[in-house]
Amino acid sequence: MKIVFLIDQFYKHGGIEKILSQKLNYLVKNKSYEVILVTINQNQKSFVYQLDKNVKHYDLAIDYRFDKSYYHPVNWIKLLTHYLRLKKIFKLILPDVAVSV
Repeated sequence: MKIVFLIDQFYKHGGIEKILSQKLNYLVKNKSYEVILVTINQNQKSFVYQLDKNVKHYDLAIDYRFDKSYYHPVNWIKLLTHYLRLKKIFKLILPDVAVSV
């Protein structure tokens, strides 16, 4: 089974990132699932928590401005790019389950 987890970034310390790392590692090691992490703004930064080498990672590299609202025009114009890149990844991966974190 292929499971995709979607998150904005995985380089800042936080509870969501910690729990997500535990879930990803557990599913890969104990359930033998194919686990894919898709980030929006990783920007080639290293992961805050270590992930198993079998967890695949794709970054959409949308580069949203987090100092602005998602509804601000500078972010609004990036929505089409976000949609198209995510659609391309999903066509490539063909996941059975997608989880938005």
